[in-house]
Amino acid sequence: MIAAVLGIYFVMVLTRPTDDDYRTYLYKEHGVCFNIHEKCIQAQSEHMLTLPIYMTAETQISEEQEIRVFGIFNHFFIRKNSIKS
Repeated sequence: MIAAVLGIYFVMVLTRPTDDDYRTYLYKEHGVCFNIHEKCIQAQSEHMLTLPIYMTAETQISEEQEIRVFGIFNHFFIRKNSIKS
């Protein structure tokens, strides 16, 4: 039983998305970036919390537009998305 729990924990640590994974996800899925030289939706601010088994991130586009995600197992789950497409 302990081995199974440790195994799952180990897999979660290895598959936690990184900050770069999040920025890539934002650009590919939502067209959001921080590079002013690219044609994309410009983000104003970003906040990320990375823990050993998961990460959370929030990106503010404007006062009305933001996206919040929860990242685990190399996947992002949207908690809030008010980005206008």
